[in-house]
Amino acid sequence: MQTLAEAINRDATLITVDPRFSVHAGKSMHWLPVKRGADVAVLLSGMHVVIEEDLYDLDYVERDTIGFEQLKDRVRSYTPEWV
Repeated sequence: MQTLAEAINRDATLITVDPRFSVHAGKSMHWLPVKRGADVAVLLSGMHVVIEEDLYDLDYVERDTIGFEQLKDRVRSYTPEWV
């Protein structure tokens, strides 16, 4: 919770994807109360949008990640329309 509170104090936007209202959801700017089992689909779709719309830090990805190209291929079919 300490890390979460620090991030919020630095103006981070917290989005909680969880069927249950939790402490985290209460601290979030957005709570997405998805059906049980649908949370992974929503997150895959979110990754799809971030990647397709180039909303990620390319320098960071190139410097500090492994397997990003495989991730791009994997989430390509998980469009918001699919969810």
